[in-house]
Amino acid sequence: MRHPIVVGGLGGSGTRAVYTILVDAGVKMGTTVSATSDSVEMYHFHNVYLNFILEAVHRVDYAIVDVPAPVRRSTIQGLSLALKIVATQPDPPRRPWGFKCPRSIYVLPFLQNALPTFFFLHVVRDGRDMALSTNRSQLERHYEALFGEPVGDDPELAQARLWNAVNLGAARWASTHMPQRYLVIRYEDLSRDPVGTIAFMMEFIEGPQEQAQALAGTVAQSGSIGRWRSLEETRMAEICVPMREGLKLFGYDGEWGALQRSS
Repeated sequence: MRHPIVVGGLGGSGTRAVYTILVDAGVKMGTTVSATSDSVEMYHFHNVYLNFILEAVHRVDYAIVDVPAPVRRSTIQGLSLALKIVATQPDPPRRPWGFKCPRSIYVLPFLQNALPTFFFLHVVRDGRDMALSTNRSQLERHYEALFGEPVGDDPELAQARLWNAVNLGAARWASTHMPQRYLVIRYEDLSRDPVGTIAFMMEFIEGPQEQAQALAGTVAQSGSIGRWRSLEETRMAEICVPMREGLKLFGYDGEWGALQRSS
């Protein structure tokens, strides 16, 4: 099986579902994880270093050399220490491993530097639904560092802007620098066609495709898909403005778009 595997995306996009599938497929996804299945070591790494990076570059598709030398050196050192803990395996050393930490989506260049052969599973959920999400952890922690201004008095619009910038930036960087090791997984596809989506994911990581049916049993159906339809039309149009490019790229400019199977 191809590894190490990193799972990332905005909070609330469905990364936990992907984590569960990988664990059940035999991937060791960290020795210490939080209640939301995040790698504790990587969680603390992001708390310490991420805003310093974003305050310097104000984007997600950056090069390591764009980060000021002092921040770059300390980040590389901090990431190295975190990954040493994550990669420690008390069980068979050849067992495939990885970790889930949504905010890894912001530090792909540093992960590439530390793990040159890692595979990135980019979990995306419809930005219209994400704008209405109550999971605003990344918005509250990193919006100001990324954009150089506070969230303001319209968090839904700010969440839409964050969704577009982060997902587009990650897609641009990964498609350019690791195209054969990058896969987009849409939450809607996983929910509506779990067997087909999981089979494709297993094909990508060279995992057990024959277990797709069994692995699909872990995918819970979400009643919040399409919650954006509850909004008044003019408000929804307003929220979509900063997401127009991302909605198109990830296939959300139609009703749901076709199953995205690009690597």
